[in-house]
Amino acid sequence: MTVGRLARVACAITLFTACLTGQTVSSSLVGTVLDPASAVVPGASVTLNDLNNGSVRSVVTDSSGLFRFLNVTPGTYTVSVQVTGFKNLVQTNILVSANETRDVGKLSLALGNTSEKISVEAQATTIQLASSEKSQLVDANQLKDITLKGRDLFGYLKLVPGVIDTSTARNVTDPGNIGNITINGNVSAKNFTVDGITDMDTGSNGTLHYEPNLDAIQELQVLTSNYQAEFGRNSGGTITVVTKSGSRDFHGTAAWNHRHEGFNANSWLNNHSLTAAGTAQPIPRYRYNVETYTIGGPVTIPKLFNRDRKRLFFFWSQEYTGQFVSGGTQNRYTPTALERQGDFSQTLANNGSLVVVTDPTTGAPFPGNRIPVDRVDPTGVGPKMLNFFPLPNFVGTGSQLNVVNYFEAASATHPRRNDVLRVDTYITSKLSGYFRWINDHDDMIALYQGVQFSQDKGGLLGEKGIAPVDHPNPGHGYSATATYSITPTLINEFSVGESWNTWAYYSTDNYKSVDRSLIPNIPALFPIPKENPTGVSAANGYLNLLPQFQFGSPPSNSMTYTRVHTSAGSEENFNTIWTFSDNVSKVIRSHSLKAGIYTERNTKLQPNGAAYPGSFNFQPDTNNALFNTGNGYANAYLGYIQSYQQATARATFNVHYWNTEFYIQDNWRVNKRLSLDFGVRFYNQPPQNDVNLTFSNFFPSQYSAQRRRASTCRAPRRANA
Repeated sequence: MTVGRLARVACAITLFTACLTGQTVSSSLVGTVLDPASAVVPGASVTLNDLNNGSVRSVVTDSSGLFRFLNVTPGTYTVSVQVTGFKNLVQTNILVSANETRDVGKLSLALGNTSEKISVEAQATTIQLASSEKSQLVDANQLKDITLKGRDLFGYLKLVPGVIDTSTARNVTDPGNIGNITINGNVSAKNFTVDGITDMDTGSNGTLHYEPNLDAIQELQVLTSNYQAEFGRNSGGTITVVTKSGSRDFHGTAAWNHRHEGFNANSWLNNHSLTAAGTAQPIPRYRYNVETYTIGGPVTIPKLFNRDRKRLFFFWSQEYTGQFVSGGTQNRYTPTALERQGDFSQTLANNGSLVVVTDPTTGAPFPGNRIPVDRVDPTGVGPKMLNFFPLPNFVGTGSQLNVVNYFEAASATHPRRNDVLRVDTYITSKLSGYFRWINDHDDMIALYQGVQFSQDKGGLLGEKGIAPVDHPNPGHGYSATATYSITPTLINEFSVGESWNTWAYYSTDNYKSVDRSLIPNIPALFPIPKENPTGVSAANGYLNLLPQFQFGSPPSNSMTYTRVHTSAGSEENFNTIWTFSDNVSKVIRSHSLKAGIYTERNTKLQPNGAAYPGSFNFQPDTNNALFNTGNGYANAYLGYIQSYQQATARATFNVHYWNTEFYIQDNWRVNKRLSLDFGVRFYNQPPQNDVNLTFSNFFPSQYSAQRRRASTCRAPRRANA
C-alpha cells in the first residue's frame, strides 16, 4: 500500500464509529426473546412479515436469545415468535427507517399452547439503543401533514436539530441547491442520496442532479454524526431519501396547489417607492400552479400472474409545476439623457450638491459641468455603452435621492415536471430487488444574469430590447438493487445506479441582442477566435459577443454589463456518475459483521468562465489624474479606460476519475446493556484525468534546480540578442 495509490485512509476503531456518511438504505432489526422468568430462550423461531408487500423471512434465536434480521428495507413490519410450550407472540406495526438498527427490545413469552396468541402494539417512537449513530427522521406522514412553500423537501430540514438552512430562493429560482445547508457546522462536505445512490453534482458539491417530488418520498433522514463505517464518500452529514414502493393494494392520490400575488399585500417598501407617475410600485407577479398525482399497487393478471399479489409491485408519481416567479428587484442609477450627451450639470449627490466632473487635461472642472462635443470618444464606443442601458424611470427619495433613478421588479416563467417510477419484485423468499427511475425536468428564464434590466428594457436593438437567458437544468437518475439471502444469517446486496444532469445557459435570440457588431470599432487586444481549438461542444466555444463593461463609483449603484454564464457564448455543463456497490452481511453469534465495496465513476465537463470578449472598466481612479474625470459615466463618454482585460482562451475541462472505497465493520452485542461498533474504511482516490489537457501539475521528481539556473542566466543574453 503506497501513498500514491492510496490517497486517503480513514480508519475508525472506536466504541462509537467515526467513518461518516452513507451509501445504502438497508437496516437491521434485532430483539431478545425471554421466558416468563426473564431467562433467554434460544432456538425460538422468529418470523418477520412486511405489511406492505407480504414478504416473509425467518430466523432462529441464538444461545443468548438474540435474533437479528439483516438488510431490512424501510417499512412497517410484524414480528412473530413461536416456541413449543409458550403462546405465540406477535408484535405489530414495527416501523423501520433507512440506515437504522431497530431494536424491538425484550419480547417476553407466556406459558401456554402454541395455538394461543398474544398481540402487542410496537412503540411508535423508540430511543436508538442498538447502535451509536445520531440521526433524525421525517416520515411520510410528516411529509404529508406539513405544508411547505414551494413543496420543497429541504424545508423539512429546518425542523431537524443541528441543521441550519439559510437559503431563501431554492424553492423558487434555484431548486436542488443545498450549498446553504449546514449540518452540525459542516457546510461543504454534505452528501445526498436517493435510495442509496449518490445524487450530487461533483463540480460544486452543493447542487443535486435531481430531486424526487414530495408525494414519492417514503422518508427523509439526516445522518448527523457517529455512524458506522459502511457510510462514506463525504466527511460531513448525509441526507438520505427513500422513495415509495407499491403494496398489495392499489392506492392513489391527486392534489392541486395554487398561489397568486393577488393573495398578498404589497410591501411597505413598494408602497413608499413611487414610480415616475407618482404611484406605488406594484407587487411582482408571483404565481404557482402545482398538480400532482400518484398511483401504486401490485402488477397482476387475475388467474395468470402474481395472483397472490406478493411478487411484483409498482409505484408511479408525477408532479407538474407551473411558475411565474419574481426574479428580484433592481435599484440602480442609470445614465440620464443629459449624461449620455456629456452634460453633467444636473448630476447631483445625495445631499443636493453638484458632482463635479474634472477635465483630465487641465485638472479643472469642465465649464458648466458639461463636456464639449468635440471631446467625445472618437471611436463612439463609450457613448454607445452608456446608451446600452435603459433611461431613468424612478425618482428616489430620502437616502435614495439622486442615488437611485431606475427601479424594476420583473418575473419570469419557471416550469418544472417530475416523474418517479419504482418497481419492486420478490422473486423468492431469498431473492428480491427493485428498479427506480426519476426524471426531474427544470427550465427557467433566468433574469438579471449580469444586467440590471429585463428583456423589454434597454439594449441596442430599440424596442426589441435584450434577450433573456434560458437556463435549463434537467436531471435524471435510475438505480437497481438486488438482495440475495444465501442463508438466514448471510446476505448479499448489490446496487448499480447512474445519475446525471445538465446545467446550461443559452440566449433566447441566439445572441443577436449582444452581438459585438452592435458597437462597432470596439478595441481588443486580439481578435476573438471563431473556432473552438479544443474540439469540445460548440456551445462552449467562442462567439463574437459584446465585451463586459462597468463604471464603478461614483456614481454609486451604477449599471454594469457582464452577462453571467454567457459572456463568451452559451454554456453547457454536464456531470454523470455511475455508482456500483456490493455489501455482504453475516451474523456470527453476537456479532453482526458487514463488509462492502463502493465504486464511483465520475465524468465532469465544465467551461471556465474566462471573459475573452474583453472587459472594460471605467472606474474613476484617484491615483491617475490623467485619465480620470471623477465619474465613471463621464470617463466612458470621453473614452478614458481605467483598465481592460481579455483572456487568451476559454478552457473547457472534461475530467474522468474513479473513487473506490471499501470497509468492514462489526456491531457486537456484548450483553443486553452494551453494544460496541467497530469499523474501518479505506479510500482510493486517484488523480483526475482531463481528456482536453487543460490541467497542469507540478511534479517534484522532475524538478531540476540546475536547469532553472541555466534558464535564468540565458534569458538576458537572448534579450540582448
